Amino acid sequence: KYLLPSFLYDVHSMKDRLLCDRRDLESTFLQKCVAVFYAALVLNHSVERITILMRILR
Repeated sequence: KYLLPSFLYDVHSMKDRLLCDRRDLESTFLQKCVAVFYAALVLNHSVERITILMRILR
């Protein structure tokens, strides 16, 4: 089963905001966030799995 459309929308809007602000983009934490979200899209991870990954990266 694929991820919820609303969640996909949140990921894309977050990416757009990051690309608009270079200072945010240069932050390693935010880069990791984006990497985790995109990895989740590719691997079809659940939202709970993503939350766990975010805690690990933080």
